[in-house]
Amino acid sequence: MTALGFTSFVGSPGATTWTMLVSSALTARMASQGPELGGLSEALLIEADPAGSKVALSYQLYADSLFTYAADTSQEPSWRNHATQIPDGQNLLSSTSSPKSVTNLLASSAERLFRQFASDQELTSVIDLGRLNPTSPTLGALDQLNSVIVLVNRASNSDIVFSTNAIKELLDPRIEVGWAVVGKNGQPNKAIKQYSEIDVVLEIPDDPAGARSLFEKPNNRILQRSALMQEADKFAQTLLQVQQAVLV
Repeated sequence: MTALGFTSFVGSPGATTWTMLVSSALTARMASQGPELGGLSEALLIEADPAGSKVALSYQLYADSLFTYAADTSQEPSWRNHATQIPDGQNLLSSTSSPKSVTNLLASSAERLFRQFASDQELTSVIDLGRLNPTSPTLGALDQLNSVIVLVNRASNSDIVFSTNAIKELLDPRIEVGWAVVGKNGQPNKAIKQYSEIDVVLEIPDDPAGARSLFEKPNNRILQRSALMQEADKFAQTLLQVQQAVLV
């Protein structure tokens, strides 16, 4: 029902990390709330970063399930027949470590795949788009997503200016875009919105220990108690509430 992409225009900070955290929080909430969610039953983490797989390799998973799903020629292909699970229970469609192979796949199939993810009424898709630039193979497919969230460092005026200009130059104006600002010190949300005319929808805390713990033992205490996971859970709760309201 919802397909949400996370990206940045300056390389960092951490679109992959945040994508994983949101997907993990959604998975946990769906497992605990179950029927309360009124048909919203599954979350899916998708690697669509042209730079290649990061999530799967971090967990030493060598499946290329995004490729096998894209190649599924059945009348109604299901991602469920291709996804793998990472240790904390998240469903993952992974790419490969070859940027060339991933770029070719996304150039030929991203629009169709994103449309399929967005049309699944029981699914909330969280997509790692990696770093966007003028040659990114997913640029023409982003209008299939419900929204794109751009990560930017609050403390860097140059990053904010660069990312704002990139959004206006590269993205279709029909695409719903929001900021995820990283860090506490720097431009206030009001100033960022006033300059860019884009809402700040997420505030991501500086939490290096929480970020490092993400790839350690699943559900470890450091991660679960981290400021990052708490913020991801708040965002997941809000996202599910919005989707429930649409279903009613």
